[in-house]
Amino acid sequence: MKEQFVKSFDEACTRLGIGNELPDVSAWPVSLQKHLTATYMLSKILEVNNGEWKPDLADTDQMKYFPWFRIIRDGSSGFRLSYHVCGYAYSNALLGVRLACKSSELAEFMGETFPELYKDLFI
Repeated sequence: MKEQFVKSFDEACTRLGIGNELPDVSAWPVSLQKHLTATYMLSKILEVNNGEWKPDLADTDQMKYFPWFRIIRDGSSGFRLSYHVCGYAYSNALLGVRLACKSSELAEFMGETFPELYKDLFI
């Protein structure tokens, strides 16, 4: 049976029993505000979707997965899911361990379902 993942930030907040208000990032430079909001939203979605699994940076035997995107200069949006990748025995400085996925299936789902959040995270 295929695992059912939450498909929205609001659904994740409901499952966590918290409000869906976003943190106030107005004190930060405008250039970082979308990044900070996307980080918060993705972390809450992954908290639910990862379930009991917790990424451990110190555990080099633990597989950690991330959606992987490619910026395409001539593409319509310029930002597309390329593939999912496993980070094994190293830290990905772009994402950090907090946004790791427990499985390849979840990494692919996250990349396909939340491309705009990942775009705000990176660009």
